[in-house]
Amino acid sequence: MEQPDTLPYPFVAQGVILLQARINGEWGVTLPQRNGAFFHFCLEGCAYVSAEGQPDVRLEAGDIMLVAQGAPHVVTHKVGGHTLPVQAFLSQVNGKISPARDATSIVCGFFGPDSGLLLTALENLPSFVHLEACNSVPIAENLKQLREELRRSEFGSQHMIRHLLSTIFIYILREWEKLRDESVNALSLAQRRQVAIALACIHERPFYRWTLEGLAMEAGLSRTMFAQLFSTSVGEPPHAYLTRFRMGLATQMLKDTEESISEIARRIGYSSQYSFSKAFKQVRGLTPGQVRGQRSAARAL
Repeated sequence: MEQPDTLPYPFVAQGVILLQARINGEWGVTLPQRNGAFFHFCLEGCAYVSAEGQPDVRLEAGDIMLVAQGAPHVVTHKVGGHTLPVQAFLSQVNGKISPARDATSIVCGFFGPDSGLLLTALENLPSFVHLEACNSVPIAENLKQLREELRRSEFGSQHMIRHLLSTIFIYILREWEKLRDESVNALSLAQRRQVAIALACIHERPFYRWTLEGLAMEAGLSRTMFAQLFSTSVGEPPHAYLTRFRMGLATQMLKDTEESISEIARRIGYSSQYSFSKAFKQVRGLTPGQVRGQRSAARAL
């Protein structure tokens, strides 16, 4: 079967901007539990992130807070400050720019799980990850570019914003791995990297006809050792992860593109629309046609 050379998205994490504003005075927002990961990027001024059972964290200019499991929390101008539910807060504040010198500029967003997000990586992170501005030059550079894109309304900016958010997410995971490396032994590090190699192969070429032997070879392990290590580290066998990942990609393509179901099947590695549709229904609980129909119905509203 002919394999496609590229896919239309950077399938790592689908990021969306929930809020961008320059706020002065008393303000606060309550964010509920959600399946995925919140992030808060403080551009200037300061903000506080608080959650039950967690120490309050002060974000300075350039800091990022990742709420890895989407836990409920609040973001405020001061600890214990009054907050509004997220929708009410967005209607009042989103997009507003205060001219005050002591205002806080903040970007809040969310990484959703449907675009091939490495959920096991999130599960291994603490609930709250605070990265200070000086920790990572790549993160700082990408955040600077993100800030510039958010100021624009040019064609292509939204695509660039999504790409930057995916890149920033990767760097956040890398930075946390660096911090964790100091407390793990050489063997566990090597094993994590071998699994990471296999995951990278799946993420970069999900359309390829991966076999257990092929992934094990890429990781530099025997078939049996690789299968055991992958299942232990990721929480499911390689083939199950590959299938679930592919279906996440297919779901996004069904929602975001006009490509036919048969073309989507081909692009993610299936030789027939029937085999793709059968696998999709098993994983997602709906047929590809039903997912596309939901999009059409939503557009008609």
